[in-house]
Amino acid sequence: MKNLEMHFHTKLSDWLKSNDEVFDFLKWKKIDFITATEHDIVNKDFQENMNLAWVKTAYWVEISSCDYMDKKSMHILNYSSIISETLDFRLEKLRNDKIEKIKLQIENLKNKGFISDYYEFISHYEKKGSNIFNLNSYDIAIYIYKNKENVSFIEKTYKYKFSEEEFYRQFLKKWGKFSHVWWIKLPDYEFDLKEITSHISSDNIFSLAHPNLTFENNISYFKEKVKKLVEFWLNAIEINSIASKEWIEEIIKLQKKYDLILTFWSDCHFREDFDWKHREIFKLNPFLTEKIVNENYEKIMKKLY
Repeated sequence: MKNLEMHFHTKLSDWLKSNDEVFDFLKWKKIDFITATEHDIVNKDFQENMNLAWVKTAYWVEISSCDYMDKKSMHILNYSSIISETLDFRLEKLRNDKIEKIKLQIENLKNKGFISDYYEFISHYEKKGSNIFNLNSYDIAIYIYKNKENVSFIEKTYKYKFSEEEFYRQFLKKWGKFSHVWWIKLPDYEFDLKEITSHISSDNIFSLAHPNLTFENNISYFKEKVKKLVEFWLNAIEINSIASKEWIEEIIKLQKKYDLILTFWSDCHFREDFDWKHREIFKLNPFLTEKIVNENYEKIMKKLY
């Protein structure tokens, strides 16, 4: 079977390993194709070094996008042999807008009773080696929950013990139950679904990332969304490393119906702590066959090269 890794993150976007550390980790492995998929930033150094090492690669970025009509955020994997200058510029604006929103969100939480400080927040993640321009609202939730007084404040206010995940979804997400109190209103920074079309060229692959997680195992909703996305620009779907057999079967049906490409692999974040959503690099979904992988590998190569 082809040894591919089409979805993983370095320190440029998430958590632990730098490009150099990933290079050291990979240098003795036989690799057919690999590309780093950072959040909202193209890892040009990784791609260029893989090219120098004669390893097949391409430019790939995981774009924060949203269907604002349907109030649904999604990650779209854009994969190309050439970097789009317009996409690069738009992603830089997205990252700057995101960090400004985080600053105002933390100030809003502080003004309404939480113990929080923007510069302490930034320092906490800089010490971990994170790219501060790729932090998000869930990172705020993690930071807030580090302080037990904040957790007690939430419980006393709402007479309910919210988990970190619930706090993120109900307090810090735009359409959360308590967002009218805690969420800071700013211009939307995520790509509008229709906006992505301005960055398409003939060699681009646009793949819907980890649909089993994005749609929280709601297959019917996923199928409706794919129909809409195909009308815009979608030409691929990712089979996540932890997708169930049922999900893979549904994805393959949609692939055939709309003549899509399948993309694969781990969504590895090189995290120290246990994280059920992400797997080790090169970790293949156990329900995938060699035939499916090889067939789609050929389609990807044909599209890009």
